[in-house]
Amino acid sequence: MKPEMDMRQVRAFCRSSWAAPAIALYTPSKRVLFCKSFVDNQQKHWRKALSQSARVFVIGLRVHSIDHHIWQPLAESKCPIFYVGREPEDFATWAHVSGKKHARPIAQSFGEALPVISEILGKPYYSY
Repeated sequence: MKPEMDMRQVRAFCRSSWAAPAIALYTPSKRVLFCKSFVDNQQKHWRKALSQSARVFVIGLRVHSIDHHIWQPLAESKCPIFYVGREPEDFATWAHVSGKKHARPIAQSFGEALPVISEILGKPYYSY
């Protein structure tokens, strides 16, 4: 496969192909330019997974409530939400504003969170 140099061909490929970036730099008013059906399908699966979850661990994700596709489904979920990240106050504020009574920060890093997650899940955690 060789790189395409003709921009018309690149645009045609991006419009017709399923192979395009689904995650990119965030901008508040950014539209999904390519593979909208793929992105919409991923968001549908995210909402479905949340609806079937007994608990959710949000790890390393900044609370940015304008990211409605992430935080609105979390706010609507019925299960407990546990937060791992460097903005525990932001998460606590989001939980309060969203009316989430069963949401709490548990650690600021993944390493710190592992034994807590293990305890929440009721499984032994072994630190090697």
